[in-house]
Formats: sequence, structure tokens, C-alpha cells
Amino acid sequence: FSIKRPRVLVVCSVVLLVLLALAVGLYFGLRPTLDGDTGLNPRNPTSPLPPSDSPMGVFWDASVATNGYPCAIIGRDILMKNGSATEAAIAALFCEGVACPQSMGLGGGFFMTIYKRSTGKVYTLDSREVAPAAATEDMFHGDSNLSQRGGLAVAVPSELKGYQALFDHPELRSGNVDWRDLIEPTIKLCEEGLEVTPYLANVLQSQEESIKNRKTLG
Repeated sequence: FSIKRPRVLVVCSVVLLVLLALAVGLYFGLRPTLDGDTGLNPRNPTSPLPPSDSPMGVFWDASVATNGYPCAIIGRDILMKNGSATEAAIAALFCEGVACPQSMGLGGGFFMTIYKRSTGKVYTLDSREVAPAAATEDMFHGDSNLSQRGGLAVAVPSELKGYQALFDHPELRSGNVDWRDLIEPTIKLCEEGLEVTPYLANVLQSQEESIKNRKTLG
């Protein structure tokens, strides 16, 4: 027993050192993910947040909530013209494609579900992108990166077609606004420019190298 004991102690010591090394490696290796350290400023919260200090709004007629600040105003203005909620959504979404280009835009597609309280009907629209006619199941040759970047990753966009289908639907159209009323506010934003939000700035910064290397964006 006395002969084996030192050997056991050595083995235990080695095991403890290995476990300690693994623990330290995992801690420092995974800490950015656990802390939400993804280059965001401010960083993602790691503890429960207090109640929002945003004032509570009280609305008598309607309200519009969007990611891009000017987009809510654009949607509201459509409602003020007695446009339908669907038309207000279309106008706001045109704006979102400019204010939040990292998330959506005319080069993509969308799903939409609409509930019309006056009739109790629900409408759904699948206007997501579709694969090109010449696409095949094996065209990526097992390389998943080709399905995310480059020419082979491009799908046929359906965003604009979906907006038009919603606007043309007789049960969703108010008849009080024209198609141009939904687009012109966003065209004006593009011509006059809009403020880049901190979130969009972070997204652009994270893709800085890729953007600079694209000749079409130079």
C-alpha cells in the first residue's frame, strides 16, 4: 500500500492539473459567447434589466411600432389618411428596408398574417424568396458556404410582389391611398439620407472587410 500510494498521488495530481487546464481553457475560450461580447456597444446584458424608462403611450385611434424610427411615422401618416392597417404596414416595410437593411429589403421576402376584426377573417401570405429555375439539389456540392455567400446563394426575391398583392387585395385595400403614397416617403428618405443607428453601425463595422472587398460597393 505504501508503494502504490505515491503513484496514486501522482496520477491524481496529473488528473487535477488536466482538469484545471481544461477549466481555464473553457472559461477564456467561451467567455466572449457567455458574456455576449460580440463587438456590440453597449454589450448584450448579462443580468435582468430594470423596467424600461420609455414613457407609456396612450393611443385613441391606432399606433405603429417599427424598428426604424422614421418608419413608424410613415406608417402612422398612412393611417391618418384613412388608409388601412395593411397599407400602413406596406409603407412602413418599404421604410424598414432602408432603415434596417441588415434585416430586410426588396431583395428578400416575407410572411404576413392579417386579422381583420370587422369580418373576423384571417389572411396569410407566403411571399418568401424562391430558388431560381435552374437551381438543383446538389449545386452546392456539399459546401454549405455556397448557400450563404456568392452568386449561388442568390434567390428570386418576392418582397415587392408580396406588397403589391396585399395592396391589390379588395378586402385589405381602403381605396383612400394610392400605391405611390406608400413608396414616396421612403424615396424621400433615400434622397435626403437618414441617421445610422448604433445597431446598424455595429452591423456594418462587423462586415467592414467584406464590404470593402466588394467592388460593387466601392
